[in-house]
Amino acid sequence: MSISQLPQMYEENRLVLLTRDPWWLFAYWDLRHPIGPPDLPRFIRLYRGGLNGPHFDYPVHPMANNYYLRVPAANSTYVAQLGHLEQGQFVPWLTSNPALTPRAEASGRWDPDWPPLGVGPEIKAGTASGWGTSPGFWKAGEKHA
Repeated sequence: MSISQLPQMYEENRLVLLTRDPWWLFAYWDLRHPIGPPDLPRFIRLYRGGLNGPHFDYPVHPMANNYYLRVPAANSTYVAQLGHLEQGQFVPWLTSNPALTPRAEASGRWDPDWPPLGVGPEIKAGTASGWGTSPGFWKAGEKHA
């Protein structure tokens, strides 16, 4: 099978929640069979701390199969459900895995083996810590390998 023959959908009835960074999650889903009419308003309900926690509703286009979710708090666990509203009640179709957002600030823990930049031995360009850094990381006029 070549790349051009990969299926658009796998028909697995699955909702996956992935962490992008402390403030964003990414959800993608696949439905085995369409649920309701094509124009049925759909929502992702995002729960903070589990299915009994506070929740936030995000409207999604009926033809969408993925969505970026801005979250209100870093360092939190979230679970999502895809569904629709029926007479004011949320009707879930799929429930995601839990996703943990990382902390938004540096750790307060001090480890002498991993000091913050600018603390400890002088770091020179071309050492292991210099590999993979973008040119914008270096100050103007600073020489580097």
